[in-house]
Amino acid sequence: MVAGGTMADLAFQHGAYMLPTLAKKGVWLDMVPAADKDKHDFKIYYQWALDTCRLGPQDNLVAMPMGVHFGQNELHWNINMFEQMGIEQPTNKLSKLQLTELLTKVQAKLPKGSFAGDFLFGGHFTAEAHARSWAAM
Repeated sequence: MVAGGTMADLAFQHGAYMLPTLAKKGVWLDMVPAADKDKHDFKIYYQWALDTCRLGPQDNLVAMPMGVHFGQNELHWNINMFEQMGIEQPTNKLSKLQLTELLTKVQAKLPKGSFAGDFLFGGHFTAEAHARSWAAM
């Protein structure tokens, strides 16, 4: 639909696949102005869910979180490991940047060949979102 110039006003997107690909091309509108106009309360979302929808050339909020497959997106913490490493225990309010910084600290203290995190993005849809395209203008 994008290539043919017939994009719908609202599109369902799988967050790990087409949403970022089309965001790089500037297909999606920034959702914040429309949400602000309607006095939408962003506090109803997990911060990380909003962060996953911040994409594109200007890191705009290009979609609104709709659903997440929690079985594929759970983070489990080994609290004893953090204590032994002298790293502050994480909270459930981490941003993408904070999670990256945390994993970098953990990785630096792990034996060579170990991994601080493993994220499955192949073959499964990790998040879904609704996005507005330029066709809505």
